[in-house]
Amino acid sequence: MATAGSPILRQYVGRRMPVIVWRLLLLLCILSVAGYYLSSFFRSSSQKIPQASGGARSVGSGAVHTGKSHEDKWISGGSSNLQDILKDPSRSKFPAIIISSLLSPKPVVWVLGEHPRVPFACLVVIVVDGDTLRCVPVESDFDVYVHLESQQEQALEPLSNALGTSTSKYVEQEKPPQLVLSPWPSRCSPLPVCTLRIRLYAIDAPETWKGKPKPAAAAGEKRAVAYGSAHLDVGGQPLGVAASAALAAMVLGRVVLLQPLRNDRYGRLLARVLVPSVTSEQTDGPQAFGDYIQQLSLLVATHNEAGNAPSGKHRGNSFKSERLSYNALPAEGHPKKWERHEVGLDGLKAQQDPLMALSAASEALQQIVGSPEVPLPALWKGSSLGGKESGQRVSLKTLEEAQPPLLHDASDAMLRRGLSSLYTGRGAAYAGRLQQLQLQQQAAISSSEGIWGLPPSLRQSPAEYKRANRRRN
Repeated sequence: MATAGSPILRQYVGRRMPVIVWRLLLLLCILSVAGYYLSSFFRSSSQKIPQASGGARSVGSGAVHTGKSHEDKWISGGSSNLQDILKDPSRSKFPAIIISSLLSPKPVVWVLGEHPRVPFACLVVIVVDGDTLRCVPVESDFDVYVHLESQQEQALEPLSNALGTSTSKYVEQEKPPQLVLSPWPSRCSPLPVCTLRIRLYAIDAPETWKGKPKPAAAAGEKRAVAYGSAHLDVGGQPLGVAASAALAAMVLGRVVLLQPLRNDRYGRLLARVLVPSVTSEQTDGPQAFGDYIQQLSLLVATHNEAGNAPSGKHRGNSFKSERLSYNALPAEGHPKKWERHEVGLDGLKAQQDPLMALSAASEALQQIVGSPEVPLPALWKGSSLGGKESGQRVSLKTLEEAQPPLLHDASDAMLRRGLSSLYTGRGAAYAGRLQQLQLQQQAAISSSEGIWGLPPSLRQSPAEYKRANRRRN
């Protein structure tokens, strides 16, 4: 046996030493390279998280540094944690998340194959066509910024610009619109892993061609039609791409509020897509965001005030919202709206600290919306509910009827543009709004908007188009 000092052992170690040294050096190189890339990854990840309150934000040495904001007192100091702030819906910079948390304070329980029955916030990442989209459910700003970069949020145009754009711009466009969030940092595959497929209720938009591009000859033939985007509609229906573009301008990259109705026969969630008039603080600016939260807090207080009316006329679920503006002038001899709300808000002035006022009023709102939901079948049997409206539906109605509106119904906007028609087929759902929807469509017909401005020979309902395609195939 070789001992520690034997010539045989010394000779063996001498031969193996270069190999051992090289292996150690290689291992050290691998560890150093891995450490460099890991540190770069975490550094870039922390920089991608946008500020929660409008100023430049950096994380380091236990402190969070922000620009001037009404939330500075909440997030300054060594004990603050950026992730805790971003995960708190009450401090969200997205109105859809705030409203969702007010209406449904308990976290939504997601069951495989089922959709929630309460309103929830969703980040739109794909527009499939003029009446279908995909979105990622989000419960906090932290969830949003997994999928949306700060630069994308800042680059979004305010919703008022999208709604104010003439329909003719979409009808006459020559280039295909952007219908997918890009870049999408956390894109999943397959898409159903992280997204929901949403079908807008009550409307039917022109169908788009979803196969391979049609031959150039067919495209040239289509150009004879007298509207600018005809070459984009080859294989589909006239104005199918225009409808997709208009919906994308309104919702793509935005956090919207979904009011679920039911699942359709294709497994999609049939829902109202409600778009806040202010997308976020970064998109619209601190002033617009602050005004929005102020108006929201006053409406919540008004809702509570009406729900507790002693006459019982507006009690509970039968409350009928009044059309009010938070800056409306008071009638002679009557106190201003916000002065009366101060009592309901425990003396907090909504104009001075709207987020705190909203937090104080949210508990009162829950007393109104906390009643049992209307059975789902009642929501998709036309305009009559056959019973009392749910508290959540009344609350959403209040936000839509405010002046200026806090929420915009995407189906209303598509009908008003003439880029969709009222769906009347099997399983039609109107969420108790059939009359309002009919008025939107009639306005488009009267002004020859969108499809109603095309020659009668080009007007074909999506249902007729699908039947014709099935016969050809």
